[in-house]
Amino acid sequence: MSATMLSLLGFLAWTLLLLVLMEVRRTHLVLTGQVPANGFTPDNAGQSPFMQRLARAHANFLEGLPLSGGIMLVATVAVRARFTAFAVQMGIGVFWVAQLAGASFSMLGDSR
Repeated sequence: MSATMLSLLGFLAWTLLLLVLMEVRRTHLVLTGQVPANGFTPDNAGQSPFMQRLARAHANFLEGLPLSGGIMLVATVAVRARFTAFAVQMGIGVFWVAQLAGASFSMLGDSR
C-alpha cells in the first residue's frame, strides 16, 4: 500500500473515530436521562465545550474529505498510469530493437 493510500485510510479512520466517540457520548447522555433523544443539534449546542468541539472537528473532517480524498486518489492513479505508460514505452523500444536487429541480420545473410 502506498503512503498516499495509507494517509487516506488514516484520514477516514480518524473521521469515523470522531463520529463513534461523539455517538457513544450522546448515547450515554440519552440513556442516563440527561438529554432527550431528540434534544441534540448538529453542532451540539447546549452541550459541553468538548462535545461542541468534537462536533466541529468531525464536521471539518467531513468537509475536507472530498477534496483531500480526491487529490489522494488522483495522485495514486496518476503514478500507476505513469508507470504503466513507461512500461509500454520500454516494451515498444525492445520490440523495435528486436525488429531492427532481425532486419540487419537478414540483410547481412542476403549479401553473402
